[in-house]
Amino acid sequence: MTTFFQRIFLFLQSSKGQPYLIYFLFLSLTAGTSFALFSDYIYKEAANPDLDTYLGLSHFDFDQSPIRRYRIIVPFLAAGLHAILHPILNLIQPQHFPGPDFSMGFCFLIVNNLIMAGAFSMIYALGKRIGLQDRWAMVSVLFIVTCRWTLYVCGLPLVDSLYFFVLTATLYAITTRNIRWTYAVMLLGPWAKESFVFIAPLIFFFGPVPKLKQIPIWILSGMLIFAFRYGYDHWAQLPVEESFQRDVAHLGFISDSLTRLFSFHGVYEMASIVGLGGVSFLLLLHPKIRQEWKSGIQPFQWIYLLIILWHALLSTDLARMLYLMMPVLALWMGQLVQLAYSFREK
Repeated sequence: MTTFFQRIFLFLQSSKGQPYLIYFLFLSLTAGTSFALFSDYIYKEAANPDLDTYLGLSHFDFDQSPIRRYRIIVPFLAAGLHAILHPILNLIQPQHFPGPDFSMGFCFLIVNNLIMAGAFSMIYALGKRIGLQDRWAMVSVLFIVTCRWTLYVCGLPLVDSLYFFVLTATLYAITTRNIRWTYAVMLLGPWAKESFVFIAPLIFFFGPVPKLKQIPIWILSGMLIFAFRYGYDHWAQLPVEESFQRDVAHLGFISDSLTRLFSFHGVYEMASIVGLGGVSFLLLLHPKIRQEWKSGIQPFQWIYLLIILWHALLSTDLARMLYLMMPVLALWMGQLVQLAYSFREK
């Protein structure tokens, strides 16, 4: 047994084992704090109807919101884990739990933390790829880990983790010109969230795969998701057109979202996303830092932020959607801090 653990320790010390060590570090950073939120959160359906939808899907109750009912991957993963762990979870369930379902909620907690740790590992690798030193790449990820919305995504029965991972993988694929990850996000993205349709042009025009070669993959991806949606509605005896009507109705939220965005409440929601790390953007007042920072910014990053802003305007949950900007914003903050530190040493 001692030899077994020694081999694991030596493997983690090696270059091949470092990514796993980094992954478990990020997993440990979110697991404890997200469990604290999970165990103390006041589960009110009126305040967050998403929770009821995804818990329902995990119990194979398919008569759910026409907007959210097709996002089955995370709920089904949680259901599969629950089938294995529920005898143990039922034994350790606390006497007083504010939520409707401790054991299934705990399985969502595990799945979401595992997915988000993968996204954080990818952001760390992306930071190193764009020139950040190890410590500043780590700081970039910590800017996201310490964001309050990270705890919500990791700790509650939500599916935002998968969409966050898909968006991070998209940025990684474009930046590193990784063809395999490009194909992966093209096929997985529509299953994570319907608004991935707005990310598709970013991949089409900036991705490493030639545009003509992308077309059959996009067709396949579209056929798979539309066949699933049609089959879902037909099997559950739900109106097929209802989901499309509700998606289009989101255009009516734009006016209210703009009003909220350009108000004190909007400023607060933006501040709640970047946290104190947002102070690093004040470093742009330094001419040399600003000039060098601008030289490392890619055009697709600005377009990505505009796409996420459009996401947010179509949503009733402005801050939770703006949180999806963090893969880019965190890397920018890491770059600014590294530049400031390097100028200080000169």
